[in-house]
Amino acid sequence: MVLGAFAFLPACGALLDLPDTKEDDSYGQGDGSSASNDGSPAGDGATSDGTSPLTDANVLPDAPDADGGSPHNLCGDAGKDCFGGECLGGVCQAKPLTTSVNDPRQIVYSGGYAYVISGLQEIDRVDGFGTKTQIAINEPALSAIAVSGSRIYFSSMASGGTNTDGEVSSCPTTGCDGTRKNYVAASKHKINGVASDGTNVYYGVDDNTGGATGGGIYTCPIGTTPCTATTPTLSKLNTLNLQLSGALLYFLAGASTEGPFNCTAADCVSSSGADNFSLVDFAVNNADIVFATQSTISFEPLVGGSVLALAGSQQTNVAVGADDTYAYWLDAKSAPNGVLNRCTIADQCLAGALPMKDGLNGPSDLVVTADSIWFTTVGDHTVWRIAK
Repeated sequence: MVLGAFAFLPACGALLDLPDTKEDDSYGQGDGSSASNDGSPAGDGATSDGTSPLTDANVLPDAPDADGGSPHNLCGDAGKDCFGGECLGGVCQAKPLTTSVNDPRQIVYSGGYAYVISGLQEIDRVDGFGTKTQIAINEPALSAIAVSGSRIYFSSMASGGTNTDGEVSSCPTTGCDGTRKNYVAASKHKINGVASDGTNVYYGVDDNTGGATGGGIYTCPIGTTPCTATTPTLSKLNTLNLQLSGALLYFLAGASTEGPFNCTAADCVSSSGADNFSLVDFAVNNADIVFATQSTISFEPLVGGSVLALAGSQQTNVAVGADDTYAYWLDAKSAPNGVLNRCTIADQCLAGALPMKDGLNGPSDLVVTADSIWFTTVGDHTVWRIAK
């Protein structure tokens, strides 16, 4: 997730056991499946010219998902699905889905679609074929989005000179068609994070402008619009980057972007967590919480223990994601030399970081799903997908 439209630019959990917390907060709605074509040759698997049908020279043609959500093509001896991306040397390559998303920032995923903050004023939905649909437009200073069930929730920082007109709203994932709900009644400074579990909407408030107090986690019942909450359930300065994982709500806070902290979402009155400083992003899997500074990638077991290093000497990390095996991160470097990296968590990147895609022009955010990584690049207005 992006750490706020203005707080850090660029940058921001259906299932592989448990998804990256940046994926749909309701969990279990991702397309997750890697349905293969049934057009492979019979017999010993060889074609008439003696080559394997599953090498990069013999990629099976694109075919639509059962729900029309993405193309399929198989790659390598194991028949890995590249979802329409090229297969080179038996390895799936990243596919640019669309290059028409203006200034793409935070990206989340649910039900076969990616949802992207575009130009800080628009929310676009992108499917596996790259078809783009505008969900919301003319939303000033968008700071965060989250999907739960059939609704998308979004927050905005203040758009006026007084920094007191931040908003939290929701619409159907099919578009803001008159069924929009606004949750914030009392004006709040710098609303900079949102999440929903289908029962409540949670949002984070910075609210430190001019020494003001009131920053922290606010909780609003879904059915209460506008929300009557005027004080935070948990007070924290500079609260941002809210992510739900199970019953816990994770977030960053503090003058030095500290954490990750967590609280019980339904009763967020106290928090726990580590005081790691200068964080740009984090992600939670079944066993660990993985987090990034601009120059390092680290993780800590959820059961507690020491912070362990994964990768150092990075240049400009902007986003991180995780499943139960790998950490994935975007290092912006200097445009157009950004890189999507991957390494194994369990052995602390013993084999080093594997570049999954390089030459990226201004990478900004990523989301990890059951079978893919979806990510955005600002410099060329692109939403990408690459098979794991």
